[in-house]
Amino acid sequence: FPYLQEKQASLLFGEGDTGKSWLALMMGVTVAIGTPQLGLQPEPGQVLFLDYETDEDTVWERVNMVSAGFGEPIPEGFYYRQMHQTIASDFQQINQLVMDHNISLVIVDSAAPAVGEPEASQPTNEYFRALRSLRCSSLTVAHVSKGGKETEPFGSIFWRNLPRANYRVDASHEPGAQSFAMQIKHTKSNNGKRLPDRAYNLTFEDDLVRFKFADIAAVPEFSENMTLGQRISAILRNGALSVKEIAVILEANENSVKTTLNRHKGDLFSIVNQDGFAPSWGNSFTPHIPEDDGPEDGGGRTLFVTPPSGFPN
Repeated sequence: FPYLQEKQASLLFGEGDTGKSWLALMMGVTVAIGTPQLGLQPEPGQVLFLDYETDEDTVWERVNMVSAGFGEPIPEGFYYRQMHQTIASDFQQINQLVMDHNISLVIVDSAAPAVGEPEASQPTNEYFRALRSLRCSSLTVAHVSKGGKETEPFGSIFWRNLPRANYRVDASHEPGAQSFAMQIKHTKSNNGKRLPDRAYNLTFEDDLVRFKFADIAAVPEFSENMTLGQRISAILRNGALSVKEIAVILEANENSVKTTLNRHKGDLFSIVNQDGFAPSWGNSFTPHIPEDDGPEDGGGRTLFVTPPSGFPN
């Protein structure tokens, strides 16, 4: 699942308390460890975490929790810097760190203080020029307003256009629970096709956090926004069905089901049984990737060929 592309800027955005910082750390730790995690193969590299939101002790505690959830020690190739100035203002020092440690991935958490005036075009352009000048991959964590469904943060078209890949993160919480579900939606891609929606369950134990794949269709907050194609794919995991059977189960228009299946025939769906007048349809791929499967190809070379006190930041 290629969240990050080599030497390109990627954006991870969503409301507060959706686990964006945990997800960004998971990506960084996986790259720094350099071995497959969650069944996905990283391109190994050194990682620099630029922190505008918390402190060094908290970030290292979270890195330790993510690493422990993978059954790994804290990776040696993960570096931390507490930030006070914008990226553009502090560029020389950051660039020196990138060169000194041969950094492959820079993670910025979060965008507003890193830019200064993220609603304005000039500082936003300066921010992305600075990231580009580092000549390595970058991942920026950004916030959107509560209850919003923005396709980019800060209401600015620059935050949609300047990154090469954008991902919106949403979450489903149950009060008092030790785990929560997180959905990642690929909202923009310049170097390949958009990737299918992906969901994880994050479970917090004593000194670790575990990431596991989650079924989007099983989470009400996520399933209500699924497309008809996604809903069809979810029920076909249990076996092949006819158009009429699919329409009855989903309470959907039969013609809409037929159109969706035919539109994606050979890509997402296939006829698996041509007997009689009502052929049966199945998935052309496995929507839910088991943890021991290999990477997906999303187009373009990827740095990371897949995707912390108490609960998410």
